Amino acid sequence: MILVIIAVAYCAKSIRKHQKVASSKEEQLQETRLVLDRAEQTLTTLSNIWSVDNVEIVFLNVIGYGSFGKVWSAAYRDQIVAVKLLKIKADDCTDEQLQDFNDESELLRSIFHANIVQFIGTGMNVEGKPFIVLEYMERGSVRHELDTNYGHKPMERSLQVKYSLDAAKGMRHLHLIGRMHRDLKCDNLLISDRGIVKVADLGCTKLVPTIEGGRNARGTRAVGTSFFRAPEIIRGRVYDSSVDVYSYGITLWEIQTAKHPYSDQLHLGLTVRDILDRVVQKQLRPEFPTYCDKDMIKLTKSCWQLSPFRRPSFDEIVLKLEAICFRDRIVFK
Repeated sequence: MILVIIAVAYCAKSIRKHQKVASSKEEQLQETRLVLDRAEQTLTTLSNIWSVDNVEIVFLNVIGYGSFGKVWSAAYRDQIVAVKLLKIKADDCTDEQLQDFNDESELLRSIFHANIVQFIGTGMNVEGKPFIVLEYMERGSVRHELDTNYGHKPMERSLQVKYSLDAAKGMRHLHLIGRMHRDLKCDNLLISDRGIVKVADLGCTKLVPTIEGGRNARGTRAVGTSFFRAPEIIRGRVYDSSVDVYSYGITLWEIQTAKHPYSDQLHLGLTVRDILDRVVQKQLRPEFPTYCDKDMIKLTKSCWQLSPFRRPSFDEIVLKLEAICFRDRIVFK
C-alpha cells in the first residue's frame, strides 16, 4: 500500500512537472508569434511609408535616358522630384531586371547621406511599369555643367576641390556600408541648387562581403562605362571595391580638365577596344594639361594605379582633399 501511494505521488509530481514545461513552451511559442506579428506589421508599415501612389505623380519632362528606361522630372506632393521609370511592365521584366530594380530600391531606402541622392519611394504607373522616386537635383550632372558652362576649359580650382571632395565623401559612405558603385563618373554625380554634389545612379551597385584584411570581395560581372573601368574589370578578372577608386581617378581628371577621357585617342583613329588594350598592357591614362594642380595630379595618379592594392581608400582620399583645402585656404559657402 505504501509503495502504491509513493508511486501515485511520484506520477502526480511528474505530471505537474511536464504540465509546467508544456505551459512554459506554449508561453514561449505565443511570445515568438507576437514578436513575428509585430515584425510583420513593422515591415508592412515601412513598405507603406515608401510606397508612392501613381495618382500623386504628375510627369513633366524627360531629363535623362538609360538602358532601364527614362528619368522624368515630376510633381509630387507640392515638390519637384525625379522619377526613374522602367521602360517595360513589371510582368514583362526578367528576373534579373526585377532583382536589379529591387536591389537599387532597397539600397536607396537604407541610405541617408548628404552626398548621396535621397530616395523618396517606389510605385507603379497605370501601365504597370515600376518607378523609383528620388530627390530632384536642379543643376543636373557634373558632366552637363562641365560641357555647358566650361567647354573643355577648367572650372575654378575651389570648385574642382569641392566637387571632388563631395563625391569622395559620398563614395566613402557607400564603401563603409559594404557597397561598391561600379559606374562612377561625372555623369553620375548630380548637383543640387545649393551646389552640393551627390553620388547617383546606384543601379550597378553591388553588396559585397568582406574577406581577410578588410578588403571587399568579389565582383566578376563587367559593368560600368568602358573608359572608367579598372584594368582588372577589362581583363575579366575578379575585382573588389578598389575599382571605384580607379573610376574616381578618371572622374577627378574629368573635373580638373572639363574634357572627356581619351577623346584625343579617338580622334587619332583608335577604337575603344584599342584604347582599353593600351590601358591594360601599356598603362595608358589620360594626359594632364599644364594648368592642373600638382597635388591634384598626384592624387589622381594614385587612384588609377594598375595594382588595386596600391590605390588609396576613400578615407585617405577625403583626408588628402581636406589637406588641400587647408593648404589653399579654400572655404565652401
